[in-house]
Amino acid sequence: MYGFIVDTTNIIYLEKEDGFKSYTFKIGQEKGLNYFKNIIVSNYPDGSQEIVMVKFNLNKSLEKVKLEKSFKQSLTSSEVSKYSNTNRTFDSYSCIEVGYYTTVDKCEGELVTPGDRPDCFNSDGTKATKEVFVLLASGCGTTGGGGGDTGAGNPPSGGDPSSGGGNTDYSGIFIPNPYEGDADLNNPDFVFATQVWYFISTITDNNYSVKQIVEENAWIYPNIVQFMKVNGGLTQANKDATTFALNNIISIFNLYPTYWTVTDIDLLHYNAFHFLLQNPNDQAQSFIQYLADNSNSLGEIDFAYRVIVDKSLKDNPCLNGVYTKLGKAPIFQSYLKKFDRNFSVANLNLSVGVDPNYPNASAVTYEPINSVIEIKFNPNFLNSPPLNIARTFFHEILHAEMYRKLLSLSPGGNITWSASFIESIKDDYPGITDYYTRYLYNVPAGQSPSNAQHELMAQHSRDIIIKVLKQYDNTQTEEVYNALAWIGLMGTGNINNTTGLPPQPTVAWGNVAPAMRLQILATFYNFYNTNPPCQQ
Repeated sequence: MYGFIVDTTNIIYLEKEDGFKSYTFKIGQEKGLNYFKNIIVSNYPDGSQEIVMVKFNLNKSLEKVKLEKSFKQSLTSSEVSKYSNTNRTFDSYSCIEVGYYTTVDKCEGELVTPGDRPDCFNSDGTKATKEVFVLLASGCGTTGGGGGDTGAGNPPSGGDPSSGGGNTDYSGIFIPNPYEGDADLNNPDFVFATQVWYFISTITDNNYSVKQIVEENAWIYPNIVQFMKVNGGLTQANKDATTFALNNIISIFNLYPTYWTVTDIDLLHYNAFHFLLQNPNDQAQSFIQYLADNSNSLGEIDFAYRVIVDKSLKDNPCLNGVYTKLGKAPIFQSYLKKFDRNFSVANLNLSVGVDPNYPNASAVTYEPINSVIEIKFNPNFLNSPPLNIARTFFHEILHAEMYRKLLSLSPGGNITWSASFIESIKDDYPGITDYYTRYLYNVPAGQSPSNAQHELMAQHSRDIIIKVLKQYDNTQTEEVYNALAWIGLMGTGNINNTTGLPPQPTVAWGNVAPAMRLQILATFYNFYNTNPPCQQ
C-alpha cells in the first residue's frame, strides 16, 4: 500500500456522525528503530479522500516499548504528512486526528442512583452507555513531510497506536485473513469472523490485562478464527479451548527470556498460545507455568513434543551438537513408538549440571515434579566419544518415558509411589508392574532389591538403543553397538576385572557368559580410548 508493507489484520476504524470515516493501518519496518508509522485513509462526507502518514517518535526502540508497555512514557513527538496523488509522495500540508470510538457508562465517574439521575440508567436498572471518541494523536504537517510536533509534554491519552505491533515483522508467525471477501452481513465468512470476535470480547471485556494482550498482538484474533474454522466452528469445545487459552495468556506473556531476540520471543508466545488452544488441560497449563517460572533458563522449546532444552544445554557445544544430530524429539518419538506404541516423548527438560547425590553419574533422570521430567547431564563426563554421549541421551530418554507412563496414571502431576499403586496399573502397563514388583516391592527370597527400570531396560531395551546408535553413526562394528547398549545396564558399583560383574549386577548382565562379559567390556574400552572425545 503506497509503497509500504502494512498490517491489514489489525485496522483501527473510526466513524463520526457526519459521515466521516477513517482507517488506520500499521506500517511494517525494520527492528531496532526509535519510531513507528501509521497510514490513515480518511473519507469525508463530500466524497473526497485524504491519505496521511503519522510518524510517532520514541525515546527507545519500538521493541523495548512493546516489552515494557510504555508507549505514553516513551512518546517524544509525532509528525504528520499528506499523500500527494500527483507526486506519489507524502509531502503536503495536512491536519489529522487519530483515535477510535469506545463504549463507556453514560455517567462515567459520577456516583448516581436511578432516583436522582434516571437518564444514567436503562429501564431495567442497568447503567446506560454512550459512544465516545478517544484521541490518540493529532497534529498538522508541513510541506516536505515533517513538522507537526504534538509535544512530548502532553502525551496522547486513551490507547496505544503501536498496539498490534506497529512493526508487522512477525517472523515465522502465520497471520491468516479473518475472513475472505467483503465486510458484508451477506458474507458468511465475515459473519463468522464477527461472531468469533464477539465471543472473544465476552472474555476480554472482563479482564483488562487479557484484553490489552489481545489488542497488542495482531496475530491472536485471526488465529483463533482460523482455529475455529478448521475445527468445526463455534462449537462448545472450541469455545472452551479458546477460553482456556485466553485465561492462561498472561502466563504465556510472562515468558520473556532476557537473552532471546524480540522475534524469538514473539514466536515463543505464538507457539505457546497455539499449544494451549490445542491442549486445553491441566497438564498443558502446568507445562506453561513451568516455562514461566523458569523463563530465564529456557534455551529452546519444542511444543509439539513438550521438550524444553535448558539454556545450559543449548550453550554446551557437545551436548547440543549430539542432541541436534540425533534428530531431537521427533527421532526419539519415532523410535519409541516402534519400541512401544504407548511411548510418547512429553514434558521433558534437558539441562546440564552435577547432582550432589550422584556426582559420578553421567546423567540423572528425575521423577516428575508438576508433570515435568528433568534429565540433567553431568558436564564432567563429556570427555567421551560423541556416540557414547548419544547412548546416554537415549538411555535417559527411556527412563523418562517410564516415568511418564507412571505419571499418566497418577493424580496431581507427581507419581504416587506404593506397592498398591504399582499393582493398580498392571492392566495398563503390565511390564512396568512386573519389574517394579519383582525388583522393588515384592522381591523374591534370596534376591536383593534392584533398580527396576535398569532391570527392565537390560532385558528389553538394548535392541532399540542399538538402532538409535546406528542412525547416529553407522561406521562402527556390531560388537561396538552391542557393547555400548550394555553400558549403564550392567548393575551398580565398580566392575570386577576378573568376572566382569559389579557388586550388584542386573539379572540380564549376570546371565551373560563370563567370557562374553569380558569381551563386551574390552570392546567398549577400546572404542572409548581410540575415538576422540566429545569435549576435552
